[in-house]
Amino acid sequence: MRSGGTGARAAGRVAQAGFCLLAALLLAPQAWAQNTYTVTTGGDDSGLVPCTGGGTSFSCNTLRDAITTANGAGGTNTINFASSVTSVTLGSNLNPINTAANTATTIDGSTSSAGSVTINGGGHAVFFVVTGTANFDDLTVSGATATGGAGASSGGGGGLGAGGGLFVANGATVTTSNVSFSNDSAVGGAGANGAASTAGGNGGGLNGGSGA
Repeated sequence: MRSGGTGARAAGRVAQAGFCLLAALLLAPQAWAQNTYTVTTGGDDSGLVPCTGGGTSFSCNTLRDAITTANGAGGTNTINFASSVTSVTLGSNLNPINTAANTATTIDGSTSSAGSVTINGGGHAVFFVVTGTANFDDLTVSGATATGGAGASSGGGGGLGAGGGLFVANGATVTTSNVSFSNDSAVGGAGANGAASTAGGNGGGLNGGSGA
């Protein structure tokens, strides 16, 4: 009888240990899979063209498509470029990066045959990091302009122009490696006519953010 009781207690301890291990695994933070999005053209589009592929590797028609898809996936994402893509020209402001919390995005131009990729803003805003962590590697950002909105019809001042080439919102973290900015600007919006104000807003930071 005593031997049976000892065996039962031992079995109970094993079961308890197994339960604790299962609970620890369920409660532990889950690692996000790292997705890779390869941009295959240097063009731009006005709407989302779905990326193709599966698992953690995808092919995207444009940089805009890659950023939009990575934002939707969340977690950790790398956006790189096909070897044939040496430059990208935008037709409108690029969509923001890291629109969801706890997101990390790397945009890496080193995979191009040129060793880096030039992002031609064409007078539009390029990188706007909302939250999380963003890494930019081997890129040139040129000809980008962020323009604030126009003042209200009652005579309000124009809105802030936030970082033409790169704007980092308060709380976001950005690192750059071999990245240069050329002929980029941030311009305050035009003030509306009226008694209140005819002054435009300034370019630059917003709520602790910073721009380039």
